[in-house]
Amino acid sequence: METSNEKKLKVGFFIIVGFLMFVVAIFVLGGKDNLFTPTFNIKSEFESVGGLKTGSSVRLNGIVVGKVDGVDIEASNKVLVTMTIQSSVQKFIKKDSKITIGSDGLVGNKVIDITPGTPGNPEVQDGEMLGSIKPVEVSDIMNSLKESTDNASGITKDLSEITSKVNMGQGTLGQLVNNDTLYRSIDTTFRSFANYSGQLNVVFS
Repeated sequence: METSNEKKLKVGFFIIVGFLMFVVAIFVLGGKDNLFTPTFNIKSEFESVGGLKTGSSVRLNGIVVGKVDGVDIEASNKVLVTMTIQSSVQKFIKKDSKITIGSDGLVGNKVIDITPGTPGNPEVQDGEMLGSIKPVEVSDIMNSLKESTDNASGITKDLSEITSKVNMGQGTLGQLVNNDTLYRSIDTTFRSFANYSGQLNVVFS
């Protein structure tokens, strides 16, 4: 016959086990977005995903409508991204919709962005593959900025050289600015031409 202490131990054991199971269930369910919301899956391929990972958000017109379920390298060396999307937005995602990788803010986590597609076109079906757009990498932006900076530096250098030559009296423009004799000669020529034009006007009038 069980003693009172044994009964208490059994009751305590079941309480602890039940509590642990409850905690585990909370963690499991908490990690599942849209647990009771109907969903469907779509896929897309990329050359590179720039740090995108499982669990990243999927957005449609800036609204989070799903998450990334898988990021896997294929035999072709392309990266296959699998996404779970809320069924309520399926009608807005068309077969010509495109998938691209963006950032949540300037330097935030990587996210998937979906373009809605052309109105009237057939909607995407569960498990379908959608076309992708190559994401803009930070390195591409930095290279573009460097190229623009180099071009600006070259233009500034050229302008500086032209200004120096003008100040030194080199070239036609430099002669005009710095050579008083040439300036007076041109001025005299223009004055003579003006006088000659005036005389012609008197003759023909």
